[in-house]
Amino acid sequence: MAEHAEQLSVTPTHLARASRTTTGVTAADHLTARLLHQTETALVDPKTSAKDIATQLKFGSAAYFARFV
Repeated sequence: MAEHAEQLSVTPTHLARASRTTTGVTAADHLTARLLHQTETALVDPKTSAKDIATQLKFGSAAYFARFV
């Protein structure tokens, strides 16, 4: 989340509060939903391995990616 806050030139705390206040959903939940959507989109292609998707989505390992999904 810090990376996203930095791109918006705000603190992570401000981003979290603004997100929760404005949408009723935490910034972390928004990011998780976005990541799940990207995962679902990537998994449609049977030629792409889970390891490749994990790398593309910047997971630390394919094992962590598998637990996330």
